[in-house]
Order: sequence, then structure tokens, then C-alpha cells
Amino acid sequence: VPVVIYSGLSPTEEARLFIDINTKQRQVPNELLLDIKQLAEREDDKDALLREIFDLFSEDPSSSLMGLMSPSARQKNKISRVTFNLAFKTVLPVFNSPAAPLIFGVTNAYIAAFIDALAELGLQDRITSPTIFRAIMDTFPEVARISAAQHGKSFTKAKFSAVINPIVQGLTVGKFEKNAKTVKDMSAMFAKFIAKDFSI
Repeated sequence: VPVVIYSGLSPTEEARLFIDINTKQRQVPNELLLDIKQLAEREDDKDALLREIFDLFSEDPSSSLMGLMSPSARQKNKISRVTFNLAFKTVLPVFNSPAAPLIFGVTNAYIAAFIDALAELGLQDRITSPTIFRAIMDTFPEVARISAAQHGKSFTKAKFSAVINPIVQGLTVGKFEKNAKTVKDMSAMFAKFIAKDFSI
């Protein structure tokens, strides 16, 4: 544990140091802590799986989020590890045998389909918004369920697009912006459009 000892300070200097220490210190960003958990050997199985999936999205040439990931710090217009991990909480339980390459393959196709859908409204850049990204991933289990019911458990971008299209048909920029304030509102709106237009 690093320790700093100050000696021979005047009462004024002590008071100023006390104020500085208790008002100006900054916590290490959560993104950085997640990034070095592996090095510290403090990852559990879920942490390790999320790290592997994040790294695939960050580094794999086929990634629909290539260039949009920020592993160790929060950056504007990029998806941090904290946002990514929160978003994938609802995704992991969908997979019976969670393995990073499988989860990446399926969710990458899904995200690519959703980016294309947003692009029809000129909103593709909003994919990196923490609220939007989390809402999109909250909707994944239902979209995957419908896709499996329609096409079997062979998941592709085209098959996801077929399920997501009703969202685009019912969505306007105004509705998008109105519901973009919370994850709950946005994911509920996505789910409503899918449920409204889905039939067998």
C-alpha cells in the first residue's frame, strides 16, 4: 500500500492539504478497473466471458462495432466496458452454453441489423449512446425468440432484420427522441412495435 507522510507542515499547510485530499481526489474509472481485473486475477467466470466478448467486438474485423469500443476509459461516441457489461446482462441468460465466439457471432449479426434499421432514420450514430445500446440489447431476447420461431436457431443479420423491420416502420425520429431518455422507455417502445406487427 503506497503511503505518503508529510512532516514539518504549518497549521495552514495542514489545513490546505486536508482540504485538497478530501475534495480533489478522483476515483479510478470503473472502465479501467474492469480492464485490469484479468491482470489482477480477480475475474469470475462471468467477468471473463464478458471481457472476451467485448474484446471480440473491439478487435474482430467482422465486428459491427469496430472502432466504437473503448476498453479502459469512458469516451464520447464509444461504448465502454461498463455500458457493454450492463447491456449484456440480459443477453447471457439466453445462451444455454455461453461461449464468447458463439455469443459474438449471434449478437454481432443482431447489432448489425439494428444499426441498419437505425440508419433508415439517420440515427445509426446513436448506437453508442449508453441508453440506446442497452435498450437494443434488452430487446435481443425477444427478437431472438421470434427469429427462432420463424427461421429456426440459425441466426443471421437478414433473419434479425426481418424481425426488426416493424420497429423501423413504426418509428419516427420524434418518437425515438421522446423515448431515448431511459432504457426502460426505449426497450418498451421497441418491444411494442415488434409485438404489434408480429403474427403467425
